[in-house]
Amino acid sequence: MGEDPQLRVRKEAVSNLSSIGKIVSPHFFRQRLLPFYLRLCKDPNWGVRKSCIDTIYEISNICKEELLDHRETELTDATLNFLKDSNKWVKISAYKHLGPFISTLQGYKIHEKLIESYLHMADNSVNNLSP
Repeated sequence: MGEDPQLRVRKEAVSNLSSIGKIVSPHFFRQRLLPFYLRLCKDPNWGVRKSCIDTIYEISNICKEELLDHRETELTDATLNFLKDSNKWVKISAYKHLGPFISTLQGYKIHEKLIESYLHMADNSVNNLSP
C-alpha cells in the first residue's frame, strides 16, 4: 500500500497506521510499521507527507519505552524536516502538530531545534504561512 502509485492509497495507508499500530506487538510495530511510516514521511507527494505529520502525535504515542530511541531520533528528525518542507501545507500542519508532538517527549531530552521552532511560531515568517 505504501508504494502504491495511487496517491489516495498511500495517504489512506498513513491515516490508518496509528490504529493498526495500537493493536500489533511492539516488535511488529518497530520492525515493519515504523520503517514504513518513516519511508512515507519522505514521499515525493506533499499530500502523503502532510498525512504523515497529521498522524505523528499518535505514532509517537505508540512508541513506548522500548521504542524511545525512535521517538527521540527518527520522529524528531521527521518533524524537523516537515517544519522546513517545501510545501506550505505540510509546514502549516507541522507547526500545528509541533506542541502535541513535543508533549509526547515529556521526561526525555527534547531536541533544541524543536523548542526553537515552537518558540518561533508567533514570528511573522511562520504566521504568514496560514491562508
